[in-house]
Amino acid sequence: VRPLPSRRSIEAQVEALSKAIESGSPVESAANTLAATLLAPVTELPSHRRLVVGPDGALHAVPFELLPGANGEPLIHSHVVSYAPSG
Repeated sequence: VRPLPSRRSIEAQVEALSKAIESGSPVESAANTLAATLLAPVTELPSHRRLVVGPDGALHAVPFELLPGANGEPLIHSHVVSYAPSG
């Protein structure tokens, strides 16, 4: 369990990523920002190949495979990403 910033902050980052994807704009900046918020605190991530995400709220719209991991590459290149329903 890791503490996260406020819901409002995360929702703003998700919205920025969603707008970039929908408009066909480059997504790197928005994806990097969201990854820094959600993935960087998970120090165990580089040592595991599987990531199970239980998104809640606005996070349902996030393609976690697109977010960069510790090596800067999108997770789809280094991890199997699975989704589980949130509680």
